[in-house]
Amino acid sequence: MGNFTENDYAFASRFKSVRRKKRLVKKDFDKQLHAIYVRERKLFVDKRNLPLIPLENPYQQGWVRYFVLREDVLRSPNADFFQNLLTKINTYKYSNAKSFSRKVRKKGKKIMVEEHQELYRVCPLHWNCKNSVLQKKRRPILHLL
Repeated sequence: MGNFTENDYAFASRFKSVRRKKRLVKKDFDKQLHAIYVRERKLFVDKRNLPLIPLENPYQQGWVRYFVLREDVLRSPNADFFQNLLTKINTYKYSNAKSFSRKVRKKGKKIMVEEHQELYRVCPLHWNCKNSVLQKKRRPILHLL
């Protein structure tokens, strides 16, 4: 091609200024952070989409609380009616403690308060309706976790 000396190369090429070098370092660091974030999100999605594996010996962690009929009501002639009604309006509450209580801050102190549980509220519109779509739209009074 041609005979280039070091001086010719130095004049023809562009040297990086101190400001440009700092900006490139910061830009590279930001790119690395973004790549780490993208990888973390991908790992989170992959972990979330793992299939469930059935256990040989299934176990339950925590406690479940729900309403049941009293024995005298079960022995009454209307027991079937009340059992059917209870299956429709019953709610289930899950807790990791047998006491079904949670910590609440009151006047700067944390105290244990028992969680309240109620039955589903039945609307007369849904009660008399024969359409099953409205029956499925029942909402609990309290949104339980």
